[in-house]
Amino acid sequence: MAWGGQFENLDRARRRLRLILPVTVGIIFALLSWMFGEARHAGVVLLNVPFSMVGGVVALYLRDII
Repeated sequence: MAWGGQFENLDRARRRLRLILPVTVGIIFALLSWMFGEARHAGVVLLNVPFSMVGGVVALYLRDII
């Protein structure tokens, strides 16, 4: 059995994101470390990313967009 259509596109996108996302976070971490001069400060900045996503979703909910 071969899958096609939207399922195939979704599977291809997931495989691509498994590679691209860690590479992107690594590049951002390297740039932040270079800018701040310490990896610790870059780590603190990256730890705040999940909190900003939650805040964005709450803001969308309060504006009745989602």
